[in-house]
Amino acid sequence: MAIALVIDNPEGSQEIYEKVRAQLGLEGPAGGIFHAAGPSPDGGWRVCDVWESDDAFNAFAAAKIIPITQEAGLSAPAITRFEVAETIDSGASRSGIGFVQVVRFPNMDAATFDALDKEVTA
Repeated sequence: MAIALVIDNPEGSQEIYEKVRAQLGLEGPAGGIFHAAGPSPDGGWRVCDVWESDDAFNAFAAAKIIPITQEAGLSAPAITRFEVAETIDSGASRSGIGFVQVVRFPNMDAATFDALDKEVTA
């Protein structure tokens, strides 16, 4: 099952991100589906990733993310993980993405979300 991760590092910045990113090889890591990054609304740097599985992410994290971010002097980030039930892709070029939205609905079940989503997107 695909998973999504919201990764927040209060010590991060665009400069540090670009340095780390150059070493990570994010152009098609095995199991990686989607990656977006930018300033966190709370300060620091936020990454939003979608991976094919926990195993795919954990393997890449162990081999690349952890050693490279530690070498850059970053502490372990706060990670929010959730299982992906659905993705919707407009088909537009990803180079034009300027906004990624993560919305939390505490206590909402899948059926209620599906009903509301159908209303909103109608």
